[in-house]
Amino acid sequence: MSENRERAGRANGRLDGMPGPTMTFEERYRAIDARDARFDGQFVTAVRSTGIYCRPSCPARTPKPENVTFYPTSAAAHEAGYRACKRCLPEAAPGSPEWNLRGDIAGRAMRLIADGVVEREGVAGLASRLGYSSRHLTRLLAAELGAGPLALARAQRAHTARMLLVSTDLPASDVAFSAGFSSVRQFNDTVREVFGMPPLALRARRPIPRNLPYVTQNAAKAYTSEVSRGPRSPDAGATARAGAGADAGAAVGDAGSPGMIDLLLPHRGPMDAAGLFAWMRARAVAGVETATDESFARTLRLPGGPAWFEMRLDAAGRVRLRARLTHLPDLPVLVARARRLFDLDADPVAIDTALSAHPELAPLVVRTPGIRVPGAIDPHEMLIRAMVGQQITVAAATTALSALTDALGEPVSGFDGHERLFPTMAAIAEHGAEVLRGPAARIRAITGAAAALADGSLVLTSGDDGRAQRTALLALPGVGPWTADYVRMRVLGDPDITLPGDVAVRSGAAAAGLPADPRGFEAWAARTAPWRSYLTAHLWRAAPPRPARSTPARSTPARSRDTRHRTPRRPRRRGAPHPRGEPMTARIQTIDTPDGPFTLLADEQGRVLASGWTADHAAIVARLRTAPSRVREVETDAIASVVAYYAGDLAAIDDVAVAQDGTAWQLAGWAALRRIEPGRPLTYAQFAAALGSPSAVRAAASICARNAPALFVPCHRVLRTGGGLGGFAWGIDVKRSLLDREAGGASPA
Repeated sequence: MSENRERAGRANGRLDGMPGPTMTFEERYRAIDARDARFDGQFVTAVRSTGIYCRPSCPARTPKPENVTFYPTSAAAHEAGYRACKRCLPEAAPGSPEWNLRGDIAGRAMRLIADGVVEREGVAGLASRLGYSSRHLTRLLAAELGAGPLALARAQRAHTARMLLVSTDLPASDVAFSAGFSSVRQFNDTVREVFGMPPLALRARRPIPRNLPYVTQNAAKAYTSEVSRGPRSPDAGATARAGAGADAGAAVGDAGSPGMIDLLLPHRGPMDAAGLFAWMRARAVAGVETATDESFARTLRLPGGPAWFEMRLDAAGRVRLRARLTHLPDLPVLVARARRLFDLDADPVAIDTALSAHPELAPLVVRTPGIRVPGAIDPHEMLIRAMVGQQITVAAATTALSALTDALGEPVSGFDGHERLFPTMAAIAEHGAEVLRGPAARIRAITGAAAALADGSLVLTSGDDGRAQRTALLALPGVGPWTADYVRMRVLGDPDITLPGDVAVRSGAAAAGLPADPRGFEAWAARTAPWRSYLTAHLWRAAPPRPARSTPARSTPARSRDTRHRTPRRPRRRGAPHPRGEPMTARIQTIDTPDGPFTLLADEQGRVLASGWTADHAAIVARLRTAPSRVREVETDAIASVVAYYAGDLAAIDDVAVAQDGTAWQLAGWAALRRIEPGRPLTYAQFAAALGSPSAVRAAASICARNAPALFVPCHRVLRTGGGLGGFAWGIDVKRSLLDREAGGASPA
């Protein structure tokens, strides 16, 4: 064994997958001596006296320190000449959470290898995606992980082969091709080398319940005959039977189901599976996805064709994956993506321990131990879903995505009632404008992003560099920090993302006793690094339910039957949006902005009645002299101008129609406010002079205070005579941020 590899093995690795100082040899040795299962999948222990490597929790006798070398990956142990332990099967451990924590070349490479890039594109394709030559990438990975990309991909194939051998009754040729081997001979040689036994012996070691059918208990004999017959077509596995023993990972009830594969996916407990299923159920796209309290299923595109899978929790609390594939070699890719979707490689004990150390968060962790951050099954689809949901509720976004899929999704059959695939980016780019509803600017942004993904001018993968991905997304029209960071959280599995402008996060922060303003929250959240994505997930859960869709008008006392005591009606003011006696119906919508949630109330003609930086609909309605008779929570045309304003187009709000109810003096003042240019604020004295009454400074200030459609009628552009900010209905911090943005002192969202 190479001395260099021995030294690399001693140097590599991190504690609990967390960035920072590496674990010392002594710390790792204490972990294996305690047989601490929390470290399974995070490093392996190679024993020179036996030539094997084990997971940290292996029940075998602890080896002497002088005989031990630690490696960050099983591939590194393979390269150093070790084989896997037959007793603890280290390949069956959950994946390391380190690859999501790390944004360096090693972490990005491991995510892409898991997604099958080396199998499809070779080392050259992997190197090209990462921006290196094949030789340089091999040197980097060998120095960092103890193995090059080919060895890492080979370890991935060995892991998949072991999983299929012990979890299904798939014939040998199907196991070989499903795991990515080019021949049964290569498959046999690799399994013997890695596990120290032939495939038949590895399969025979699985536990098989006695009550299974005779044919299942004798699967090993059938397997032997399959080996002797030689390889079949890779697609032949689409009609193979799966159904090994429940303890081994396959469902007995599916033993005769053609094309169905049923596997156990290892994970670290605890796991908030109920929360994940609830998240998926609220966002399920009709025809593509279904979800219940106990399961989630959907169709998807894989490199070899359409596929379907279902994730569920069995009675023993284990995660099961059922799948039906067009092309059996796509199975490793599907498993990797399903694991990312359900965040199965997370280390919940480390995360919960870190978050519960803060008194404000301890009750949240106790309430929801093992919380997970949902990943993305397809990066391109994730961006479109995020953009569609930018300015509307989850329910409205799901309805819009379902309509888009119904119109443009590719029909499929044979997938348990799931009839469509999510639309391709090319289809959305070409026909999305015919289906999507809402502001024209938002539709152009969505179809433009789809076109960029379709023609390759925008690359979005799970192996991207986080900062580069964020920069590329922010360059797209209609994409701000919330969308870019949300996509980064979901696609890259980045565990350290905050969304300070998110309405639900701010609401959850307030409920938990944390600062709810964006700056204050972001400063407080820094203490929870590198687990801020999990903090975000807890705050989403802690957020109180949103108000009902129909916002009631302000309550008024019941009229007395005695007309002698009836209060006379106030005469209507000039500029009232609706004539006397005509009921007014209004639309309301809330979106996230860098300054917090922004709510806009408009009439049926699209004119803005009131607006401000709050998610409280009642507070917006209260800004009106006369409340509407009915308020519906739907999309508004004017909201696109708010998005454009925060994207840097400060003039986008200038031509938006407003409807205000006031005196002639007030209406003149509000019209004058709209003439103040961004970046050139006036004092109250200057504003009064502009109205022709230099001495009416207090009256000028009152005009600003009574302005209902904030931002569109920019009362924030008026300051105190001494240069102070003065008052603002939505807070001084928001006013300062708006003025800084308009003066060029803040980056556009």
